[in-house]
Amino acid sequence: SFGLELPPQWLTDLHRDTGGWPGILWAIGNALAHESCPWSHPIDQVVREHVDGWVRNEVLPALSPLAASEWVFRLTVPERLDDEIARRVIGDNPRTVLDCLISHGLLVQASTTTSRARTFVWPRLVRSALRSSFAAEVPRAVQKLDGELSDWFHARGEHVHALRHALSADDLER
Repeated sequence: SFGLELPPQWLTDLHRDTGGWPGILWAIGNALAHESCPWSHPIDQVVREHVDGWVRNEVLPALSPLAASEWVFRLTVPERLDDEIARRVIGDNPRTVLDCLISHGLLVQASTTTSRARTFVWPRLVRSALRSSFAAEVPRAVQKLDGELSDWFHARGEHVHALRHALSADDLER
């Protein structure tokens, strides 16, 4: 609708990175259509910059006052979320926060597994934008939370997730 023609692989990549979230796709299309010369920079850089701005200026204000809390940012540290992981990250009753994020379309239901627990993921670009905001505001908090999650996943026998969080925490000794 913006008069842009993107190669099929770029469309596939955008759909994967956004989780197919229409709001992000619209923001990206709008951003590219209004860039004076969008192809003078790498497409992923243009997309990230505009998604970061869109998340800060449109998404977070819509979540007010929830967005003012550190909870939303802390929930971007794990790659996937269910009630148990959310409880580990933000405390006793994560259901209200998760339901708010779900109702705004910010969390997408992951493929169903044999588990009865609801499992959600962030669209990649939204998670990236929120997580970088969190890291910029409280740099050590992301690293500390990654280390805690690494220990927690390790204790549960989920070694792949433990390793990912240990690497994100830059703690190779874990």
